[in-house]
Amino acid sequence: MDLNAIYRPFTKLSLTLDGENTASVVRHAYSLAKEQRPGPVHIAVPSDIGRAPDRQTKDGSGIPRATEPSMPPSSGQTERIAAAIRGAQRPLVILGFDLDPQNHRASARRFVDRLGAPVFVTPKAKGMLPEDHPLFFGVCAGVAADNLVVDFMGRADLLVGVGFDPVESNKLWHRTMQLISVSPCSIAAGAYRPALECVGDVNQILQSLAAMDLGALEWPEDELNGFRERFDAALRPSQRLQRGLSPYEVTRRLRALLPRDVIHVTDVGSVKFVTSQCWQTYEPQTFLLSNGLSSMSYAIPGAMAAKLLFPDRAVLCTIGDGGFGMTLCELETCVREGIHIVTVVYNDSSLSLIRIAQEYRGHANCGVDFSKVDFAAAAEAHGAWGARVETMGDLDRAVTEAVRMRRPAVLDVSIDPTEYRSHAAPDIPRQL
Repeated sequence: MDLNAIYRPFTKLSLTLDGENTASVVRHAYSLAKEQRPGPVHIAVPSDIGRAPDRQTKDGSGIPRATEPSMPPSSGQTERIAAAIRGAQRPLVILGFDLDPQNHRASARRFVDRLGAPVFVTPKAKGMLPEDHPLFFGVCAGVAADNLVVDFMGRADLLVGVGFDPVESNKLWHRTMQLISVSPCSIAAGAYRPALECVGDVNQILQSLAAMDLGALEWPEDELNGFRERFDAALRPSQRLQRGLSPYEVTRRLRALLPRDVIHVTDVGSVKFVTSQCWQTYEPQTFLLSNGLSSMSYAIPGAMAAKLLFPDRAVLCTIGDGGFGMTLCELETCVREGIHIVTVVYNDSSLSLIRIAQEYRGHANCGVDFSKVDFAAAAEAHGAWGARVETMGDLDRAVTEAVRMRRPAVLDVSIDPTEYRSHAAPDIPRQL
């Protein structure tokens, strides 16, 4: 089987070790993975090569593992971006995941404060601007209330993408609206071209822009307030719950109960629609998810990795019952290795996002419902602590106890899936 041919379409590099200069090859692959835009590399190791001595004809230490610094932009590029912003009356900023959370946060914040325009972030850029900042307006691209966000974007006369990569957008607004881009790498791909691009050292670009005349905004205050009111109303439960708890209210209560710097790892499906929009994030790299390919059950190993990297930080995992069932066995690993994560299972006994997609397409539900599983009992069977949650009072007590006891914990929360239908707007399931 040609593994390189399989992996080549979705990696930056796919190669097979041949037993010669392995150190040089691996250092090169590592450097390539870290270069803009960061991405995976694949190295196949044949079993006979793995057992044999390596033949060295090069000095492997001679290939640096660090990435080269971004090139400074030309003054002409930066001035053209500034001129476009000056010419707009109702600009809007989108922060995306091409921003380096360690190095670009401060300059992005200064630029946002200087411009004073409404700011949205993509799901993987949550935390680049604290979500209690007065200019933060929400999360865009494939999460709850996205139709309202796209409608509001349509009222802007300029979208300013800062580190925005269209790969995070599941709609075509970046093609149909006037969008200019500031990024460490070009977002032009195929036939798509942004209206303007300024590619290079993002810190230098944003610092230069913040020192320039960017004009005056003309966003009416009543229009901004009106969007916020409609947006908040769209997220809140609008129907009487038939059974279980509201996923919106559970998410908000978890945020209130846990520390500001908690690391939250969420899974895909309906739970991602809710948590991505309704969980307030204040710091970069404290809200983690698998976006794009949306690998189901990512959240458990993701949360384990986060806890291993930051053992002194609280780590929350939110996941649906379908996703949790796929990696339930990893609870034993958590218990054995002392990996203290708090897992909250949004349990509605269904693959609810797939169910919604089937309904919107006019299909009968097929293969999406399953019997009620007692995940709290399953957690106890693995040596973790488990609790069933039927009320908000139960949730308060369970979270407090789970954080206090310092061992892996699973909260099996009974969820009413009714509001998922409003969160997953009719056009979103078509991508499934």
